[in-house]
Amino acid sequence: MELKNLDFKFSSDANLKNLFQNLNLQIFPGQITTLLGPSGSGKSTLLRILAGLQKISDQSSYIVQRFQTESFVFQEATLLNWRFGYKNIMLPLELDHQKVIDQNYFEQIVQILKIKDILHLYPYQLSGGQKMRISIARALVTKPDVIFMDEPFSALDEPTRLDLQDELLQIQARLKMTIIFVTHSFYESVYLADRIVILSNEKPSRIVYDQVHNKNFVSRFEANYQSKVQEIAEIFKKSQTV
Repeated sequence: MELKNLDFKFSSDANLKNLFQNLNLQIFPGQITTLLGPSGSGKSTLLRILAGLQKISDQSSYIVQRFQTESFVFQEATLLNWRFGYKNIMLPLELDHQKVIDQNYFEQIVQILKIKDILHLYPYQLSGGQKMRISIARALVTKPDVIFMDEPFSALDEPTRLDLQDELLQIQARLKMTIIFVTHSFYESVYLADRIVILSNEKPSRIVYDQVHNKNFVSRFEANYQSKVQEIAEIFKKSQTV
């Protein structure tokens, strides 16, 4: 997927500056790409543009080679309260009139996300982390080529957030899908990413850092991890404008 010559603003007001101007971004398959940036940098808007949820009015901007099957995970779990866990997960297949599920594939999802014991429960019976696990399973059930994720772990407590980060890495390693992940955390970005993209919050916003990330660490406690977090934190600070 490649985004070319993106010009975008939320209003037709000619006096309003573009959020993006002539922005270009290529997404490589089979990687986790994190979009990182200060508040107001447009990272969530850029994600929605890539996912087709935010329309582009400027016809000179375009996306090349969309992925065939796409899913989106929002910051909130957005589950249907009247459907228990399994039925929430199956919703995309029902909407696509698919009645047969790959049972082996589904069992992989259940195992990685540790949701076997909550499939029969309704959203009001679930914790925040359990709701997000069901939401991620729902995104995975269609076997997407790419998953767009908009700060899905930001509202969770730290132990749950760290567990879900590990589970996401397992999902990507086993299922080999492309993930585009918006975050405001350099710790999360460094831990998850194969590639880190940092946006500035000036207007128009621009990409100030775009590098493949060599994860030369195994755990969050290693010096290599801490050193990379510090490097990204410094770049992040420079991307902010007053």
